[in-house]
Amino acid sequence: MNKRKYATLIYILLTVLISTTTFFLNGCIDSRMKYYTPIEYSGSNDYEIFATVKEGAPYFSFEYPSKYFLSDQTDTWQDGFVFVVLAGHVSEEEFMNGTVKDIMIDIRNVSQGFSDAESYMEHRISFHKWSLQRNYRLREKHKAVLGGIEGWEIIITYRERPFSNIGHGTPGGPAFIVVREFFFDYQGMTWHIRLHTDADSYEKETKTVFEHILQTFKFHE
Repeated sequence: MNKRKYATLIYILLTVLISTTTFFLNGCIDSRMKYYTPIEYSGSNDYEIFATVKEGAPYFSFEYPSKYFLSDQTDTWQDGFVFVVLAGHVSEEEFMNGTVKDIMIDIRNVSQGFSDAESYMEHRISFHKWSLQRNYRLREKHKAVLGGIEGWEIIITYRERPFSNIGHGTPGGPAFIVVREFFFDYQGMTWHIRLHTDADSYEKETKTVFEHILQTFKFHE
């Protein structure tokens, strides 16, 4: 093979490699529908069931690992905004090294600035893209069905800046973060279920926890 043909072959291979790498770094917008198949509560001591109790607040329930700390803010419901926060146990050393295992559920009236779940999702994508800048990667964006209700799901990844009082990760290795968010409209309100976690915890634990919450999520009249 002469030098010209060899150089051409190398150029083609590099072009394919760069294109493929760019595709995976930027993720893809998937047109397929994803379904979260409902499952019954396990009944295991390893799990607990959360259900709203405030009269007039949206009534829903789900199962979560008992080792997770739950903060119930539904008693503040005033026909406007409500949220539930779940946090996995993280030691101070783990936190300093970038470990984070947070799940939030918030519900808001459509009168609070977003006409529906899709517009709220687009706002969140723009917010992440603006705040994270070049660290930002939209890995997935697709429609999904939860309990017979159609919504949207996104997965975003980024590297946090070196550790500060408001961040995670050591100066030598900023944390690699996964954000996974589910949006849907129900009973005239926009619902938002969000996971914020480090990549290592996502592979080992929080991905399964998040999907278990989605699959056991129940709406009650």
